[in-house]
Amino acid sequence: MTWQEALRRAKRRAKKHPVARYAQLATVDEGEARCRTVVVRGIDDDGIGFVTDGRSAKVGQLAANDRAELCWYFVGLREQFRLRGLIETLEGGARAEAWAQLSPPGRGTFFNPPPGTPRSEEDTFVSESHAPEPPDTFVAMALRAERVERLELRPSPHERTAWTLDGEAWVEERLRP
Repeated sequence: MTWQEALRRAKRRAKKHPVARYAQLATVDEGEARCRTVVVRGIDDDGIGFVTDGRSAKVGQLAANDRAELCWYFVGLREQFRLRGLIETLEGGARAEAWAQLSPPGRGTFFNPPPGTPRSEEDTFVSESHAPEPPDTFVAMALRAERVERLELRPSPHERTAWTLDGEAWVEERLRP
């Protein structure tokens, strides 16, 4: 089974668990690790898609160092996937498609004051937006995997598999858990 098949299978099996949409994305900021939760918006043969506010710290961190790791744990299945690779900013149709998939409340967040900045009494927040086009603050990204590890905690002993991109081919290897 390829990592893409394993990940899609886990996502499908975990769809009844609301937290199955969330993964942790780790970046580097001036030599220090930074981690935050992102909503996974899609899986393709190269990696994982997500969206973010262009004014967020992660965008600047990824501009300085486009390497990242995403850790996605499926609680009910007791499976973890770690994807390591490069972050790509999506443009054109891929960006428009990511915007179209957002709910009106999700779209509204991109019209709010910059995230992570001091809050003031004068701030106003948009509860939802039906804008057909994304604002400049909307950024769609994808982690393009170069290495993927899957850890299955249900069997005993646990199972751990790694896939590493070698040129254009994925090489699979079983690891000790």
